[in-house]
Amino acid sequence: MWRTNLLVIVSFYILVSLVMATVGGLYAQDFAYYLADQTSKDNLRLFLTIPTILSWVLYIFPIVLTCLLSIKKKISKKISAIYIFITLLIAIPISLFSFFVFAMWMG
Repeated sequence: MWRTNLLVIVSFYILVSLVMATVGGLYAQDFAYYLADQTSKDNLRLFLTIPTILSWVLYIFPIVLTCLLSIKKKISKKISAIYIFITLLIAIPISLFSFFVFAMWMG
């Protein structure tokens, strides 16, 4: 019972983190333009940097959480491998796109 509840909770946190990181990574440029329209336009680079780095951190969170739970034997190695694989499958292309946009903005 405890492992099932833990697995549901961990799966929920990983799913939320992946969705938020993906949205942040894909739409960071749109967020930056929106915030620039609402405030001064001098902070465009800052407005892009924050969601981009937050996206990368949110992609790292599920991997670290899965590794810690696997080391403590709270989840099996098979489930942790699946979680890490799915996270990397989503994180690598989105992070590369996010990095490309970030690099183009920084000049």
